[in-house]
Amino acid sequence: MSLGRRPRVIATIAAVAIGCGLMASSAASASTVLPGHPQPALHAPAREIGYAVNRPLCSTVVKVGQVTCYAMQRVAVKKGTPGAYEYLKTNTVGPGPAGGFTPADLASFYGFNPALNRAGQTVGIVDWFDDPHIRSDLGHFDAQYGLKAETAKSFRKVNENGKTAPLPSSSEGKTSADEIALDVESVRGVCNTCKILLVEANGPTDTAIATAENTAVRMGATEVSNSFGGPEGPLPAKMVAAFNHPGVVITASTGDDGWFDWDFANSKTAPPNPQAASFPSTSPDVVSVGGTGFQPTSDTTGTQYVWNNDGKDDINGLNDARSDGAGGGGCSQLFNAKSWQANFAGYSATGCAGKRLAADVSDLADPATGFDEYNTWGGSGWITVGGTSLASPLVAALYALAGGSGGTPYPAQTIYQNAKLHPSSFTDITIGGNSFCGGDDTTSCGNAVLTDFGGTNPNPNALGAGSVDCSFPRNTTASSSPPLSSECNAVIGFDGPSGVGTPIGIQLFKSNSPVVSLTTPTVVKLHHAASFTAHATPRASGAHITKYFYSWGDGRSTSSHSAHAKHTYTKSGTHTVTLTVTDSSGHQSVTHRNITVGKKLKIVVFRSIVIRAGHKATFSAEVIDPNTGGRLRHVHWNWGDHHTSSGLNVSHTWHHSGKYLVRVTASDSTGVRTTFHARISVKT
Repeated sequence: MSLGRRPRVIATIAAVAIGCGLMASSAASASTVLPGHPQPALHAPAREIGYAVNRPLCSTVVKVGQVTCYAMQRVAVKKGTPGAYEYLKTNTVGPGPAGGFTPADLASFYGFNPALNRAGQTVGIVDWFDDPHIRSDLGHFDAQYGLKAETAKSFRKVNENGKTAPLPSSSEGKTSADEIALDVESVRGVCNTCKILLVEANGPTDTAIATAENTAVRMGATEVSNSFGGPEGPLPAKMVAAFNHPGVVITASTGDDGWFDWDFANSKTAPPNPQAASFPSTSPDVVSVGGTGFQPTSDTTGTQYVWNNDGKDDINGLNDARSDGAGGGGCSQLFNAKSWQANFAGYSATGCAGKRLAADVSDLADPATGFDEYNTWGGSGWITVGGTSLASPLVAALYALAGGSGGTPYPAQTIYQNAKLHPSSFTDITIGGNSFCGGDDTTSCGNAVLTDFGGTNPNPNALGAGSVDCSFPRNTTASSSPPLSSECNAVIGFDGPSGVGTPIGIQLFKSNSPVVSLTTPTVVKLHHAASFTAHATPRASGAHITKYFYSWGDGRSTSSHSAHAKHTYTKSGTHTVTLTVTDSSGHQSVTHRNITVGKKLKIVVFRSIVIRAGHKATFSAEVIDPNTGGRLRHVHWNWGDHHTSSGLNVSHTWHHSGKYLVRVTASDSTGVRTTFHARISVKT
């Protein structure tokens, strides 16, 4: 739904303001930004200032049961273009090929070392459709910045099932290749030594995405970046479970359409305002990543702000009747907040009342200060890209630089712990907001609604486009100007658009949980008690281990204060043992070990060379039992014609020619059963 507005009046006001800014640039070699854009004033000669609009790189129409990516390209336009904003053409340490930020810029601005040896970390990236050029494009990116050439180990690409072939559609991949290039190249730019695993789903459907997510974890990803989402709503259980992998860092973008996706209201071509935050960023099991901008100054310290190209009081969106882009987020309507967020200082002021709030942390997303990527599959080379699609892989790569989850079951907890323990590990974002008011005080915002929209109610939620600002009552008849809400506005301390803030270095992501390993028996026999030993060392100063919790993978568990535990399995097969260790500071670590209970018996079958109908055929089986203490107890033959036999040496007569499936099942004294299949051709 489009907001009702008086575009002729607003266009005149904007033109006057823009004209004044241009005159200042020409006369004093300085410029102010377009009205309402939250980035700080640009102090540079007019020749260094460009004008741009944002272009979504994926569909803004999200169908039920699907997701979309959150990438936006900065597109240069002529000054005076409706909705255009100013940006510095040379606002970097060393401008990238398209004029955006480079890997060196990010390392300088955010204070990390991208060359740390992190070969043991694998950053998984989930996208959809195939980009057949991504390996060569990544190589071009590497060469541009003097990084090592990729190898078969440093970069892998698989389909949603983990196979190298067949890959999903490549023709459709031209619609998602820019997103793939952004994800892969931003990870490589931040973590030069990490392995990268690209998992290409068959499409942006919930089913395909869930399969790909699980595949990334199964194939050893220590971090998984998800630069996509859709309005939170009824979700399949499989989709929710796919983002719950304790001990693995799962990052998810909050979106590019503002608080509760309100920015859709600005577009005549987009669907109605979905009135919801974006999943999977609202999942309490992931690290939810919001969007900010970074305007560097001469000493590279810079100013950071909440990314919202609609500006204060939606001034930019008024002119071009389209969504210009803003970091997403808001209170979940489905999920409760985990304790580390619900008990964090500032959470209660957001008004989420126990529900999950996106975001936890934020990073670069404003296309005005975006990152340069290289893509030749559906693209023409270097472009500057932003959106929270950039923020998610940046944070995933920073976690990798910090050593991964460190065993923390849900690594978002690490952010809140370190924000308390290490206040110098992040920058508190206090400028801007991701809703209609965009960080403006509610009195000024309400006055803008009355003046610019010609209404009688200062509440922007009464404009007929649903809820567009969190500070004002959702009851559209209310007309007062309430206090600024931190659910959708940057404030001192924790807030919805930026979470705790943006990282400085990697300390914010370093685990405080105990260092844990698990010793398991070499052989685990059925119906025999097996001994397990946990090894745990607290990271937190002065802490000690208080609890060991084993989930045995067979539906049973053991809780103990001892590092030693015993368990008896009654079913053979592969079981995942999950050990969760808790220290006296409340920090937890989780580790997983797959064990085989009861190794399969080896069965070799010998038979007559030619088998004819009506003639007796002889068979014998040789069974080798690898289980310590195991003794062969029974061999059962099923001939495929409703007859059976028992024993190692048997005979059988088929009365009709044809093909038969013979099953030989052997069992031992430990309870292991193994079946061998053979197809027998009976001739006339």
